[in-house]
Amino acid sequence: MEPLVDEGLGNACYLLDTGDGRALVVDPPRDLRAVRAAAKRRGLRIAWAAETHLHADFLSGAVRLAADDGARILASAGGGAGLRPRGAG
Repeated sequence: MEPLVDEGLGNACYLLDTGDGRALVVDPPRDLRAVRAAAKRRGLRIAWAAETHLHADFLSGAVRLAADDGARILASAGGGAGLRPRGAG
């Protein structure tokens, strides 16, 4: 597990290596450069994006990870309804 901290936002996300070449990103930020660089350094493909704090003052990168990387978004049923890539049902 690698914490990726954005001191300016006071936010942390986490890149977790699942041991099979894939990764889970917990609370991905809107700016995904650090997340993607960390995954690339470790030779990982981002397969999941988990959201643990869905609220109005946090812009998530989960939808972008789903659209660009094919990551599956993991979120609560009540809070995750707006986290679908365009065209997803």
